[in-house]
Amino acid sequence: MDIRSDTSEDVIFQNIFHPTDLTCNSEAAFVHALQIALRCRAELIVYHVMVDRDRFSSKDFPSVRGLLTQWGVMPMGSQREDVIKTGLRIKKIARPGDDPARVITRHLKKTPADLVVLATHGRQGLRHDTQDAVAEPVTRQAHTMTLFLPTGCRGFIKQHTGQINLRNILIPVAKKSSAQIAVNAAVHLAHLLDCEEVVFTLVHVGAPQSMPAVNPVEIPGWEWRSSEVRGNVVTCINAAIEHHRADLVVMTTGHHGILDTLRGSTTERVLRDAKCPMLTIPA
Repeated sequence: MDIRSDTSEDVIFQNIFHPTDLTCNSEAAFVHALQIALRCRAELIVYHVMVDRDRFSSKDFPSVRGLLTQWGVMPMGSQREDVIKTGLRIKKIARPGDDPARVITRHLKKTPADLVVLATHGRQGLRHDTQDAVAEPVTRQAHTMTLFLPTGCRGFIKQHTGQINLRNILIPVAKKSSAQIAVNAAVHLAHLLDCEEVVFTLVHVGAPQSMPAVNPVEIPGWEWRSSEVRGNVVTCINAAIEHHRADLVVMTTGHHGILDTLRGSTTERVLRDAKCPMLTIPA
């Protein structure tokens, strides 16, 4: 399957970083990080900030072998060396710290990742655990492609089977350059996960004549649609997520002025209400 176009670049995830608070709230994010790493034969770093060192045990880390066995990737009774045979490289790291955001963003600046996968509580409020304390700082400081899994959303990878259900991808578009970046990322993720039937919906908030032109990739079973709406950008995007029953939203992100600094970027504000996974790409 050739998905190249004049403006696209291959998205290759060699290093995937998953910060976790080691609770059930991070399970969906871990499942997505592991499946993507498995598809890429990548290194997966599972990273925990020990706010309370006395309550931490290395046994609290999620079990890679257990999940791969459950998915049928490895047989029962497999050993650590059998994980390596799948092409995966796993690192589980625990670091002390009172400020998870600072510890994790510092790590990412020192050791950049190709993709970050993490959970977020959205509007449920910051609770000073890993996913809440890191979600928005990652979008602002890490400058890394990031897949967010809002707590409670089903995601597009089933935890018990590893099955991928990615059929509806929503791509909000504004400027041509950033729109193409988002389209490229959506296309390559769908290709990476072997999605045979996908509807890509481009949503533009504004006048039809201002909708940017992009180069979609025509693949049998893939469908491209476009929609123009008027109103508040964040409200319209969240309405489109619900209307199109999006399995994933793909957006570029960046701060463009004092209002963004105070209120958060459009991407951050959409993320606070999102009920499905969101993939953000630094523009």
